[in-house]
Amino acid sequence: MEYTVTIQSTGHTFPTHDKESILESGLRAGHNMKYQCDNGSCGECKARLISGEINNIQTGEYVLSNAEKDAGYFLTCSCAAKSDLEIEAGEFSSAADVPYQEISARVKKIDFARDDIIILSLRTPRSNTLRFLAGQSAILELGNGSSRVLQIASCPCNGMMLEFHVRRLDGDEFSDYLFDHVKLNQEEMVKGPTGEFILDEESDRPLLFISYDTGFSAVKSLIEHVIALDMEQDIQLYRIACNPEGDYMHNICRAWEDAIDNLHYYAFEHCMPIDCDDDKKAHICGQFLSVLDKGDEAITSNSDVYLSGVEAMIANLGKALVDKGLPEDRLKIQWVD
Repeated sequence: MEYTVTIQSTGHTFPTHDKESILESGLRAGHNMKYQCDNGSCGECKARLISGEINNIQTGEYVLSNAEKDAGYFLTCSCAAKSDLEIEAGEFSSAADVPYQEISARVKKIDFARDDIIILSLRTPRSNTLRFLAGQSAILELGNGSSRVLQIASCPCNGMMLEFHVRRLDGDEFSDYLFDHVKLNQEEMVKGPTGEFILDEESDRPLLFISYDTGFSAVKSLIEHVIALDMEQDIQLYRIACNPEGDYMHNICRAWEDAIDNLHYYAFEHCMPIDCDDDKKAHICGQFLSVLDKGDEAITSNSDVYLSGVEAMIANLGKALVDKGLPEDRLKIQWVD
């Protein structure tokens, strides 16, 4: 049976099933519900039932006191709905709300998206998942002691599975070790999250996402979050490549466009090659600027714009958008190496 859950403090609603935990349903629907372990051990997902009926579907180590039970408290990770519910539950509303964490995670999968780009998937312990907001980053520390701040490419709906996109840089200890030495099941340390490149969920303005090379990672997380929230405004995704091989993960972008009526995807695979490691050479591709100039300026100036990529490229592009009429408070920028 399907029911509706309403979070009293925010008015957020989401569908749930009688065989699924309330926490799992809420996270899948894009809501930043507070939790840590997802298995009834920590009590971080504790909520209070205001109306409706629930059913316990798993038993964990955390024990509610009799006073808490009498007041209607329960664990959202351990209970499913038996009717429509109204609950009092905690949600992360800003980056400052999310606690700093240090988690040892295992390498689950290594994919070479391009000769110079690796997609690294890590799995955290179920008892200690990473809580983060879509668009945030984390510090990844490798076994050789090197570390880097990386955008998290995965959705917060499953903090057990973390995805990172890393471009190989010449003479770089971090990327050399990752490409040549990291093995499956190897443990790496994840710290964070960091950053405020997050979605303004209260805005109903059109959304314009522009990513450059591996800057797609944070944009991917944001778009998956937008899809989970079922946001109705127009969504435009532009991707720019700096490599003759073009961008990567095109299939997922095309699948989004096919499945979502209000999402439009544009790829620029043949832009002028740019040496991303040299800020003096990093500049806006002439082809892409031309498209912006010919585009609907009302869309540009009225949108919330999210830019992600190498610093010099994205800084120039951000300035160009502001010059075209975009208010600076509607522009969010995230750098990548």
